[in-house]
Amino acid sequence: MSNNRLSIVATAFAVGLGALAGLPPTAAALDVDPGDYAAAAPGTNLALGYALFGWNNSFKTKTGDRISNSSLNTQIGILRLVHYTDLLGITADPQIFITFGALNNGKLGGENLDSSFGLGDTIIASTFWFINQPDEKRWLGFTPFFFFPTGKYQDGKPLNVGENRFKQVLQVGFVQGFAEKWTTDLIADTTFYEDNDDYGERGKQTLSQDNSYQLQAWLRYAITPNWQVGGGYSGTYGGVTEVNGDSNGGATRVQQLRLITQYFPEPSLQLQAGVTTDVWAQGQFKEVFGLRFRIMKVF
Repeated sequence: MSNNRLSIVATAFAVGLGALAGLPPTAAALDVDPGDYAAAAPGTNLALGYALFGWNNSFKTKTGDRISNSSLNTQIGILRLVHYTDLLGITADPQIFITFGALNNGKLGGENLDSSFGLGDTIIASTFWFINQPDEKRWLGFTPFFFFPTGKYQDGKPLNVGENRFKQVLQVGFVQGFAEKWTTDLIADTTFYEDNDDYGERGKQTLSQDNSYQLQAWLRYAITPNWQVGGGYSGTYGGVTEVNGDSNGGATRVQQLRLITQYFPEPSLQLQAGVTTDVWAQGQFKEVFGLRFRIMKVF
């Protein structure tokens, strides 16, 4: 194998670990939809299904070097189950995320990347609301997330749905309504990565990653009590990756713009659709266009 291909494949492994970034919530970052940090009443249950699609058309290393003839398509599904409860006077919502999906049509520097399909890593989390003032349309919550390496992972493959490592995310979210029909959502988080000790073509290397940081913001407007639209921004920083202590060009640096609409055809059912595009990315693929769909049942 040529040195050039070795370099391309090494970078591709870092891409595989970051390919699921933007799932709400999974991978390098945890995306938040408008209203996620507005607490429901204790005793409420939610069942949510997500379908997420991404088309990526370029790749830049963390130093800004562009690798031409690179692309990747992603199709991700998530089942999320949530239960709201009262915990010593604080509203909490223990929840679980079951993820699955496919990474395909991957190419890096003209080299084809093997596709990956199967179950992703399982996530367990709970938000704890320290401000819960629905009359003032004001909420402040803190959420720890724990990622467990239950997803499909095969050493020797550049792309994998599972990450083969534990992760922890600490996230805080604030929601404030104003001027009757307007609401803003502000979210910040930090991701902590454990090592992947079965990395590389023969699974003999160790992938390490620095903490990554994400800032998100939404501004939404209620056209009717049942229908709202919004625009958003996400910026993710840090997350530089190393293999056996040496940089391999990977990171989680991306800035993204978003549009979303949410509609309740009936009080216990919400439909959501959104589009995304990366305006800047380094250390990973750049998403030229993304589609996100969500259905939420309240019971």
